[in-house]
Amino acid sequence: MSAPDDPEVTLLPSGKQFVSHAHSSVLESGLSAGIALPYRCSNGSCGECRARVVNGEVEQIRFHDYTVTAAEKNAGVLLLCSHRALTPLEIEVSEATVAEDIPQQQLNTRICHTETLGNTLVVRLKILRGKALWYLAGQYARITVPGCTPQLLPVATCPCEAGYLECHLSTTQSDLCNAIMSLKKRERIVVEGPQGSFTVDDATLHGFHHVFITTDEHFAAVKPMIEHIIATEVEPRCTLLWVASNHYKNNLCRSWADAFDWFTYQALANTKAVSSELSTLHKGSPSPLKVYVSAATEARNQLEQQLLSCGINDCVIDTTEHQVSRPNNR
Repeated sequence: MSAPDDPEVTLLPSGKQFVSHAHSSVLESGLSAGIALPYRCSNGSCGECRARVVNGEVEQIRFHDYTVTAAEKNAGVLLLCSHRALTPLEIEVSEATVAEDIPQQQLNTRICHTETLGNTLVVRLKILRGKALWYLAGQYARITVPGCTPQLLPVATCPCEAGYLECHLSTTQSDLCNAIMSLKKRERIVVEGPQGSFTVDDATLHGFHHVFITTDEHFAAVKPMIEHIIATEVEPRCTLLWVASNHYKNNLCRSWADAFDWFTYQALANTKAVSSELSTLHKGSPSPLKVYVSAATEARNQLEQQLLSCGINDCVIDTTEHQVSRPNNR
């Protein structure tokens, strides 16, 4: 919730707007609003969040190591991570709107928390040296744990959580889970990414009923997408259908449904139950459906057939695990 005196920021050339909160940097406020602003550290050392102030006044709120030249300062260039807005702002900045806008990154992390929820291991990683992973909600990262084959996993945190990443693992992946749990304090996990194009198109948030269908730990891919939509405050109609024997984040999903009138949630036991839910939504929704599916291969094939049977064609299917990693473009 914004205070009456929190100034509004307008991004050029996109025209997107968000509120800059008094005790937050422009970068922090933008990320919290679901805007994919560029950054690699959020602490003033990389310079990736450079932007040019076209109109308005700002105040520097933290020191930064990155050097902005005198010529850049005269042109209105600053670091979004180190300044807050004092008045309404217009700034020129390069946003990421599609996966191809974001360069590949390699970061060192360490485990800061693990939690076993039924047959799921939730691992939270802290990125070291003040760095951060720039990615879009729904994308994946390649995780390399010492002694294990690298694994491509969904990043389960919202991009607004700079500096932290979360991964959800089935305990049937015993080698990887055991390797993570047996890591010594100083051992590091290497994260490379982002990968994939399973993301929300913000241009479609208005006018569509968004349906997220997922199975088991693939919930990790749709969780940040829903959190991204919540952050945008657009409030489109959304439904989550989660097929699993262990709905390990059931309380989180129920809290979304309780908090937001526009969000509904169904915990389902098998993919067969999805058909009736889809039919009801397809017939009863006043808006056209846009469906996002992230599931294990066999379940994904079944769900695609159900979508076709229901006459639903506007679908985004998560095939990231089967894609060849795109080359480093940085």
